[in-house]
Amino acid sequence: MGKKIIGIFSGKGGVGKTTIASNLAIILSQAQKKVTIVDCNFTASHLSFHFNFHLTPLTLNEVLKGKAKIDDVIYKFHDVNVIPASLDPYEIIGIDISKLGKILKRELGHQDFILLDTAPGFGKEVLTAAEMCDEAIIVSTPDVPAITDVIRGRRILEDMGIKLKGIVLNKVTGKRFEFTAREIEALADLDVLVEIPFSYKFLESLALRVPLVIYHEKSIPALRFYGLASHILGEKFLPSLTLGDKIKIIFQKTLKKY
Repeated sequence: MGKKIIGIFSGKGGVGKTTIASNLAIILSQAQKKVTIVDCNFTASHLSFHFNFHLTPLTLNEVLKGKAKIDDVIYKFHDVNVIPASLDPYEIIGIDISKLGKILKRELGHQDFILLDTAPGFGKEVLTAAEMCDEAIIVSTPDVPAITDVIRGRRILEDMGIKLKGIVLNKVTGKRFEFTAREIEALADLDVLVEIPFSYKFLESLALRVPLVIYHEKSIPALRFYGLASHILGEKFLPSLTLGDKIKIIFQKTLKKY
C-alpha cells in the first residue's frame, strides 16, 4: 500500500476533531503502519496538547518559512510521528501553506498514512490543506448546526474531487433529541463510519495529555477507534480482548458507563 494523505475535517469547532485524529493515529500505528499526524490548524493549534508536547523548539511554521527541515519538527509519541504547528498566533505571518503538500509528499513518502488535523470550518486555510488530501473524514456531533455544516462540507470537498470516506459521529449520548446515525446518513448523503459515545474519560485523557486509546484502552469509546481504523485500512483490525475484558464491556454497555 502506498502513502495515503487523509484529511480530518469538521464544519465547526468543538466537535472533537483533534481528539478523533490523535486517537486514530495511535490505532493505525498499532496496526503496524507508519503514521504521521500533521497539525494544519495554524490559527489555533491544539494537536501538541494531545500528545504531551508543550513548548516545542521548532514547529511546522519554521518549515513553511524555510527556516527548518521537516525532520527537525517531527516529534515521537509512541510509534506516531507528530508534526505540531506553532502555538504563537503571530507565527502564521509569512508562512505559505500551499508549500506543505509538496514537502509532505517529498519528505514523507515512506509513511503509510499522513493524517492532517485541519482547522474547523471550510475557510481558505482548510481548503489549502484539503488540496493535499487523497481522502477525507468529516467529524460531527449529532445536532442540527453540526450536521448542517457536514452537508456544506461534503459539497465543498466533493467539488474539489476529494474522496469522502464518511462521517465520524462523536459525543453521542443516545438522547431522543439527537439525530440518529440513519437520519444523518439520509440528510448528509454520507455513511456514518462509527459512533463514538460521549465519555468523561476523553476529558480525563486530555488533562493527562495522552490519547484515550492508551489511557483507557479497553473502554467502549476507545474500542470504537478499531472500527474506524478498519474502514481506513480496508480490512478488519480488532483488539486483543481477554474474557475479563469482554465481561467489563458488557457491563459498560448495560450500565452505559463509558
